[in-house]
Amino acid sequence: MAARAPGLLLVLGAPKALMLYPPGLAGFGIAPEQIVSLEAVAETQRLWVLEEVLRSGCFAVVLAEAESRDLTVSRRLHLAAEAGGCMALLCGQKGGTSAALTRWHVTPQPGEQRPIWRVALQRCRGGQPSEFIAGWDHDALRLHPASVLAD
Repeated sequence: MAARAPGLLLVLGAPKALMLYPPGLAGFGIAPEQIVSLEAVAETQRLWVLEEVLRSGCFAVVLAEAESRDLTVSRRLHLAAEAGGCMALLCGQKGGTSAALTRWHVTPQPGEQRPIWRVALQRCRGGQPSEFIAGWDHDALRLHPASVLAD
């Protein structure tokens, strides 16, 4: 594969699963030309592509739909991401055992003029679970915690 292309984002999922609209990401500082989108129907296909892409080092970030929570599979993906120097963000509905460094649960919240999410850090090696409300600052192109929620 080609040498590492800084700033490229790969989106990998089942057809229509992630419902990504690249021009809409411009408001989040991600240009549509930075996005590569791949579709794979079967979970086994997605996992194979995911591992190969992570190991390749061609992308800065890979966002993928992956329901498998097999510890061996997640460990292979973790090692592939480390080898390729890539960040892997796996989206799915299932919990379970994973070699991931962190596990997050993000849900949209009603907001006035800017996107707002409830963000829960459910698992973090060496850290404590926490939960907060975060809002997007379009001018600064970054998230700002609005409030930390009590346990």
